[in-house]
Amino acid sequence: VKEHEVQNTLQNLTALFQRYKFWETKFMRNKQGLQQKIPDVKRTIDVVKTLQKRSKSDIDEQITTRFELGDQIYVKAEIPKSDFVSLWLGANVMIEYKHEEALELLQKNLETAETNLEQLESHLSFIRDQVNITEVNMTRVYNYDVLQRRKQPEASK
Repeated sequence: VKEHEVQNTLQNLTALFQRYKFWETKFMRNKQGLQQKIPDVKRTIDVVKTLQKRSKSDIDEQITTRFELGDQIYVKAEIPKSDFVSLWLGANVMIEYKHEEALELLQKNLETAETNLEQLESHLSFIRDQVNITEVNMTRVYNYDVLQRRKQPEASK
């Protein structure tokens, strides 16, 4: 095997390794986002269920609560009895839903997020295996090159 073939192989393996690391980083960011989103959706489902029970009860009194406006900034709010709830969809969009529709949408979002998290775990496992395999192959090619270089001076003697 010629020297330039070994160097080309090492360059190809290094490029492959970098692509795998890129995807691993991307999948890890997505996983962290989903791990934050799932508890938020579960809490929202609990709040909507509470509001739904409250709207079906005979009590007309308002609920006083605090909600997060931003990081560590909370505002006191009074929630009147209502058959509707407004959900923040993102991109500066908020839509009002009946409790049942909101629960249906949130449940669907939760199931989708949990499915996506499982798929990401599977993809991450595959990528990590490929990273390990590529690292081992890079080491083997490098060690082979070192061994060949050591043999060259001996052969020329």
